Amino acid sequence: ESEHATQLAQHYKAGNISGEVIVPLFASIAVVGSVGYQGTRTSERSSLIDANGLPVTDSKGRFVTDPNSPRTLTYDVKGIVGDGGIIWRPSHRTRLEARAGYRYNGLSFNGVFEYQPGPRSGMTMIIFDRIDSFGRGVTGGIAQAPASFDPSQVDGGSGYQNCLFGKQKGSGSCLSATLGSATASAYRSRGGNFIYTYRMHQTQINLAIGYARRNYIDLPGAPGSLDGVVDQSIFVQGGIGQQLTRNSGVTFSFTGNLFKNGQVGASDVLSGAINGGYYQSFGRGLRAQASVGVEASTQEGVPVDVSSRAQLGVRYQF
Repeated sequence: ESEHATQLAQHYKAGNISGEVIVPLFASIAVVGSVGYQGTRTSERSSLIDANGLPVTDSKGRFVTDPNSPRTLTYDVKGIVGDGGIIWRPSHRTRLEARAGYRYNGLSFNGVFEYQPGPRSGMTMIIFDRIDSFGRGVTGGIAQAPASFDPSQVDGGSGYQNCLFGKQKGSGSCLSATLGSATASAYRSRGGNFIYTYRMHQTQINLAIGYARRNYIDLPGAPGSLDGVVDQSIFVQGGIGQQLTRNSGVTFSFTGNLFKNGQVGASDVLSGAINGGYYQSFGRGLRAQASVGVEASTQEGVPVDVSSRAQLGVRYQF
C-alpha cells in the first residue's frame, strides 16, 4: 500500500507477505501462529526556510516544501515478523482472539473480544497496535464500519463524534485514534476501544469508550518536527434512540474528549458536545433528520469556546 501527502511531499509505503496456521486444541480453543516479511517506509522533504530561519507556511498554515531539498527517510523498518496467540469461541455469542508477537522492531499486542450477554445486548473490545497516518486512519476506519450502521446515531455536522454504531448488537467502528490529532506525519498508534449496545423494544442505547497513544515519526531536527512527540486521547460517547412510530423517532447523544498534547509548551484540550434530534422516514430509502446541539472546548490560557447549531438534512439510501 502507498500514500502520498502534499505536506512536505510525504510518502508512506508498506507491504507484507505472511502465512498463518491454526491448530484446534479443543472444541472451543485453537492456537494460531503466523510468520512473514514486512516492510514499512516513510519519507519527506524539508520545509522552505525564510531569512529568519523559520519555516515558510502558506495561507492555510501548512509548511511550504523546499523543492530543492533531498528526500529523507523518516522511518524504514523491514524484516521478519511473526506472532502467536489463541482463539477462544465457547459459544456463538462469545469470541476472543488475542495475539502477541514481533513487529515494528519490537513487541506488539493486538486482540478482539466479542460478547453478546443476551438477545438484546452486545459488546466488542479491540486492542490495536499499528503504523498509521491521518489519511490511512480515516479510510481504514470507514472501511471497517458496519455496512448496516444506525443512521439515527450519525451526526455529520459535529466535529466531536468518534464512533459509528451498527444495527447489530455490539457492532461499530471508532475513528478516535485518528481524529484525535490531524497531522500529516506518520505515527505508531496503540490503544483500545470498547463498544456496547443494548436494544429493548423500540429503544436503543449505545456506549463507546476509547484510548489512543500516538508516537510520531518525523524528520529529526527539522523545523516543526514532531519526531518523538507522544500524545494521548481519551473519549467517551453515548446515545439513546427512541422509535416513536414505524417511520419516526428521536435521539439524544453526548461526547467527551480529552486530548493530552505531547508538544513542548502546548496545552491539553478538553471538549464535549450534546445533541438531540428527530428523524422521519419517507418510503424505503428517504429520511429527513433535524437536530440541535451544543459544543464546547477549553484549554489552559484560552477562554472556553461554546457554540450551538441547528441543522436539517435529507438522506437517501439505495
